[in-house]
Amino acid sequence: MKLVKRLLFFTALFVLIPVSAEAGDLGDRLVALFGGTTSAGTSEILTAEDAFHLLARGEGKDRLIVRWDIADGYYLYRDKFALATEDNDIRLKEFSVPPGKLKSDPGFGQVEVNYRYVEIQVPVERFSNGAVQFDLEVKYQGCKEDSICYPPIKAVIPMLLDAVTTSAMAAE
Repeated sequence: MKLVKRLLFFTALFVLIPVSAEAGDLGDRLVALFGGTTSAGTSEILTAEDAFHLLARGEGKDRLIVRWDIADGYYLYRDKFALATEDNDIRLKEFSVPPGKLKSDPGFGQVEVNYRYVEIQVPVERFSNGAVQFDLEVKYQGCKEDSICYPPIKAVIPMLLDAVTTSAMAAE
């Protein structure tokens, strides 16, 4: 009986709440929740992978480039970036994240966030002259503007650094 009452309640709730262009914020949220387009014309909430497209590559013998292409209407927290590896053939050196824009965030207070893209150049100390394959652990966190925030995201990316050649060693 309780189940029937709950089903009737939720059915009535969805029938009585208008979900149209005039429905305003509540209607927009319901439409977005079920994967539609809101009255403002914005699409549904993207997956974290689509909102924050992550690319990483080795550049030369001693540097990594880690880049996020950030979808319109989304941002990444500047202070939530972390990179690590457990490989004994290399060590990630200190890196800096490009400055962001100040934002008053309800959860974190005054923070810097990055829009559109972020690119981090990470210097690497090598303990081997050969090509080095390793897993790069990348952590970050972001939100959709005036909507949801994603939990911290962790990605593991297989990486390759070129071997140090004799001519490169002689140039140092």
